[in-house]
Amino acid sequence: MFETFLQDIRFGARMLRKNPGFTAVAVLTLALGIGANAAIFSLVNGVLLRPLPYSQPDRLVTLWQIGIPKGALLALQEKSRTMDVTGYTFPVGSNLSSQGQPMRLTVSRVTPNLFQMLGVNADLGRTFQSGEQDPANSHVAILSHALWQRLYGSDVGVIGKWLTLEGTAVQIVGVMPAGFRFPSPETELWLPITVAAGGQGLWADFGHLPVARLRPGVSLAQANAEYKTLVPQIVKTFPWPMPAHYAEWTNVVPMQESLVGELQTKFFLLLGAVGLVMLIACANVANLLLTRSAARQKEIAVRAALGAGRMRLAGQLLTECLLIACAGGVLGLLLAQGGLVLLKSALPADTPRLAEVSLDWRVLLFVSGMVLLTGLGFGLAPAWRAARVDMEQTLRGSSQKSGVGRGRRRLSSALVVSEAALMVVLLVGAGLLLKSLWRLSHVGTGFRTDHVVTALVTPNGAFCAQGDGCVSFFNEVRKQVGAIPGVESVALADNVPFNGAFAVALAVENRQEFTSASPFNAWSFQVSPGLLQTLGIPLMAGRDFLDTDRAGAPGVVLVSRAMADKLWPGQNPLGRHVKPSWVKDWRTVVGVVGDVREYSLFPDGADQHVFGDIYLPAAQGIIAPIIKARLVVRAAGDMNSIVASLRGVVAGVRSDVPISEVRTMDEILSRSVSGPRSTTSLFVLFALLALTLGCIGIYSVVSYSVSERTQEIGIRVAVGAQKTDVLKLVIGGGMKLAGIGMGIGLAGAAALTRLMESLLFGVKPVDAATYLGVVALLSVLAMLACYIPARRALRLDPVVALRCE
Repeated sequence: MFETFLQDIRFGARMLRKNPGFTAVAVLTLALGIGANAAIFSLVNGVLLRPLPYSQPDRLVTLWQIGIPKGALLALQEKSRTMDVTGYTFPVGSNLSSQGQPMRLTVSRVTPNLFQMLGVNADLGRTFQSGEQDPANSHVAILSHALWQRLYGSDVGVIGKWLTLEGTAVQIVGVMPAGFRFPSPETELWLPITVAAGGQGLWADFGHLPVARLRPGVSLAQANAEYKTLVPQIVKTFPWPMPAHYAEWTNVVPMQESLVGELQTKFFLLLGAVGLVMLIACANVANLLLTRSAARQKEIAVRAALGAGRMRLAGQLLTECLLIACAGGVLGLLLAQGGLVLLKSALPADTPRLAEVSLDWRVLLFVSGMVLLTGLGFGLAPAWRAARVDMEQTLRGSSQKSGVGRGRRRLSSALVVSEAALMVVLLVGAGLLLKSLWRLSHVGTGFRTDHVVTALVTPNGAFCAQGDGCVSFFNEVRKQVGAIPGVESVALADNVPFNGAFAVALAVENRQEFTSASPFNAWSFQVSPGLLQTLGIPLMAGRDFLDTDRAGAPGVVLVSRAMADKLWPGQNPLGRHVKPSWVKDWRTVVGVVGDVREYSLFPDGADQHVFGDIYLPAAQGIIAPIIKARLVVRAAGDMNSIVASLRGVVAGVRSDVPISEVRTMDEILSRSVSGPRSTTSLFVLFALLALTLGCIGIYSVVSYSVSERTQEIGIRVAVGAQKTDVLKLVIGGGMKLAGIGMGIGLAGAAALTRLMESLLFGVKPVDAATYLGVVALLSVLAMLACYIPARRALRLDPVVALRCE
């Protein structure tokens, strides 16, 4: 059997070498399908399927999927009996001032036991130890591998050296491995979360996120049951009233699911799309093999006459198919390597675990399985059909009248119908995503993004703790930036829309429902005078902030129209009073401004309890003046020269203050839709690939049909058939197959596109305009694919055609 198998391989390789055109087309078609599938599977494998790179990752969980105060984190650690709880803070920027040029680093604070809980050790030095949460012992830091290389050139003697962060000296005690990226790929340095004696600062910052490891023998359900009893107990310990049932909707969730769960629909949708492309590629190659088998009928008949059985013939032909599949798999892997680079660049940079995506052994196993399945899938039916040869009729030269020819045509037609149906499904999906993206890009933001640049300016915390808390510094920066030629207006803000906003709990005067048991939540922005003008946010009533709205002056706020309508429906909001729910003094509403979209162009679904925006003067802040701010500049001149001038101005006011995250508002807006845009781009790419392969398939079938029916067409022309009759005969046959396929495809699309509903904005899965557009496009392309061989039929000489047999 092995000798026979080797003979089949040698003979198959010779036959493929003798037909280089057929071989090249078949291999390239399969390579495109396999390469696309391998690239997308690498993405799915690296992001969704591969276990997290920690010890026993299936035991790791996340809790309380929103930020909590430090006090709540400590309470969870103390009270839980089913989990070992640890935690970290949201990664934030911190100024490094001990390396010459001021530098902005991304820092995460963690509980000292986090690294032990994850089961990760330092590459150099050590991780944090118990007791280093004490402020007296907390001046220690751990570097990421990348920061160690960048600052110290991989110097192994770095342990024990000192850095100055935010004016405070910290000692380097460890360097983490190159692959460690918790909690974010951007994290460059870790500091311990500190716990001051007397509980000072335990409830001031809601920026802590708890994670945990299930204790031995504890199930996820048991941990979740305990957690549900702990949450209400811990919320009651908050020093101010919280909304009713606050955080009771949170659960214990496997860490991997919490990190990448939102990507499942998108990635599996893309995997399904390339799977359909693969089916179309297989159908195309199967049709090529059917066409080729018709040309080899006499060869197969001779071999059968010499004693080869049907199984032997089918085995030989199937071996050739597997050779084609193997060649396509090898070339597909090469294409996947390049495609993976393009995929990573197309996806948003903050996609979780994107850096871990690679072509590993799982991908190779996946491709090997695809090669085997596709080789059998596209080769089995043609091989079996070709092996059912009628020796007598074939050797007499009358194969075109045999049942084999009719059977081949039926199978070929079925493949074309399948291709057309699959094309419709992919094109409808691409059309829905395109329409969704178009509508998303035309949603009003509530402000103007053109000719606006933003930059983060971050003085050291130690500097801002002195005097007026950096108010004079920021005022001087704003004054000098406003004097730059080409600058129309300038303002400062703690943040800008689409770059993050913070929800603040408010109490409303004379509204008990918004005072204690259920505080009102609003997105907060701390801004200087001039922000409304700079961003083009309309002032609808009252006044803007003034320079006199400083610390010590009566507290004032601006509210959005949505908030005013919610809090004081049908009433004048000016002069009303609100305040952050935990502070003493009321603040007066002095203006009403237009609504803006805070996070993204998608409807705000992050927190259904947030109803509008509140703006506070930067000098008054929520509880104190801001200590970091974004310059927001509207300019009429060249943006590059404005950016260069910004850096010079800030350095001139104070040389140790870094300026970072320099972006235009158009760039910020574009980044907010990078996820939908990348999904749409990839889906459209796969749909176009499917469309190309499908049209080639229709053309090849119609073209071969014309060559088979040469004599019939000659007879029709000889007895008086007109050109229009021949066109109807050829085009009608091809369009009939395409029409049947489109009908099946529309039904399939109506069922399958419901799976992508969560990715659509302003478009229903069954959108009549999209479906009609796809049918029209495919009809035109199918008509063209049929018309080209039809024109060849029109040029047939009846005399030559009648002699073709």
